[in-house]
Amino acid sequence: MEHGILIVDDNAMTRKLLRSTLRSANLYVVGEAGSGEAAIAMVEKLHPAIVCLDIFMPGMDGIETLKALKASYPRIVVLMVTGNPFPEKVKEALSAGANGLLVKPFTPAKVMAALRVAMRRHEQEPS
Repeated sequence: MEHGILIVDDNAMTRKLLRSTLRSANLYVVGEAGSGEAAIAMVEKLHPAIVCLDIFMPGMDGIETLKALKASYPRIVVLMVTGNPFPEKVKEALSAGANGLLVKPFTPAKVMAALRVAMRRHEQEPS
């Protein structure tokens, strides 16, 4: 059963801000991970519906993590999060299956708008 949102970011403060923003919108945060490797293990265990995934992380970065997640869980919704929206990285993430992009610093309104876009894109994908 897929449910909730997993937050993946190597920055603890970003995870905390995103968690409080999502919870204040009455969205269920199932867990948090600080690395791509931990994210994959948590997705296998928790089966979140949505993953908020930082693009730039040490070790396994967000793009590599995204590709691994989409290979195993093609129907998972992935919202990429970044403070540096370099066009080539954004294009790479979208072509690898990302459903949307959230640019830091974010506000609650930006988070909700990005989630709505990601969900809409997800619903339009072929099953």
